[in-house]
Amino acid sequence: MTERNLCIMLVALLIITTHATLISPTQLAAGQQTIIVDQGGNGDYLTIQEGVDAANHGDTV
Repeated sequence: MTERNLCIMLVALLIITTHATLISPTQLAAGQQTIIVDQGGNGDYLTIQEGVDAANHGDTV
């Protein structure tokens, strides 16, 4: 591998890793949901504990 190609690869790697650190974890979380808890029955769950138990990383309860 030539020195020029090595430099290009290193710069590309630097750009990719820098860009990856600029993306927030919330942007990476696929399928983020807002879980609604309502004791009156108008939400997804009746109790906070049920909502927390059903939540995945990145969800909002």
